[in-house]
Amino acid sequence: MDDKPSSERARERGGLTPVVILSLGTFAVGTDAFIVAGFLPSLAASLHVSVGVAGQSVTVFAVTYAVFAPILATLAARAPRRTLLVAALVVIAGANLGAAVAPDFTVLMVFRTLAALGAAAYTPTASAVAAWLARSALRGRALALVLAGLTFATVLSVPIGSLMSDWTSWRVVLGLVAGLALLSSVAVLRVLPVLGGGPFVPLRDRLAVLRKPGVISLLPLTVLGMAASYAIYGYSVPALQGVGVEPAGIGGFLFLYGLGAILGSGLCGYVIDRWGATRMLSVTYTIMTLSLGLLGCCALHTRFRGHHIDGGCGSSG
Repeated sequence: MDDKPSSERARERGGLTPVVILSLGTFAVGTDAFIVAGFLPSLAASLHVSVGVAGQSVTVFAVTYAVFAPILATLAARAPRRTLLVAALVVIAGANLGAAVAPDFTVLMVFRTLAALGAAAYTPTASAVAAWLARSALRGRALALVLAGLTFATVLSVPIGSLMSDWTSWRVVLGLVAGLALLSSVAVLRVLPVLGGGPFVPLRDRLAVLRKPGVISLLPLTVLGMAASYAIYGYSVPALQGVGVEPAGIGGFLFLYGLGAILGSGLCGYVIDRWGATRMLSVTYTIMTLSLGLLGCCALHTRFRGHHIDGGCGSSG
């Protein structure tokens, strides 16, 4: 008779099946984070707010996630891992159901914040569990697989949200996200072994890395780059409308963005190994600057042309 706990037996087998399930959960988290951007105009019209205000539902999710991830990791350090993962996904599912029936924007923001808390509890825990379950030879692939769920969600969620909002209500879309999170929670409960909690690590120790000179110098650059990238991504649908893209073509442009993100993710490791991180970041930020500047110029040109046409029509009347 094998007296080893199920977690030890799972680790000895070292397969990636549990990691695939964890990746399904991170896909649900990433979808929840960004899918709102795909139907911002219809959400804004439905809740009687501007598109700019509606976009804050993406911002509040991101800020809550960033602030509370280390705090929740500290508070829940000793909680059983499988229980914590399932609970986090159930919270995400419930929050999306609440957002789907929200009568006004204030209630929607409350549920978006609650969903972000669930995401902040899930993703770091899933990464740690994946690294622990996989045997040494597969550990890197296990972590990459878990994070791939976030990557593919980032790539696919906005075009999916945009396309589905054309076919149905944004409330139905959020209901489907809730279903995805609930499905992920059931899969985690069935596949993952029983795992105990980890050691308690004070929040001060978790944040100690921020005092390292290398981190201090790179963190602002990373924050600015990510903010520039995701700010335009969060408002991608109205931004594309602003440069004259017809609604029927928006999904295609978003899929092109996603394709570029997948190719970039696949190439970045090779580029760093061959030319170094500094050159890669310099080239990347230069391309981002030129691309965002070009998008801004296109928006100004479209707006100027619209005013010119309107003015011409008015004078001819």
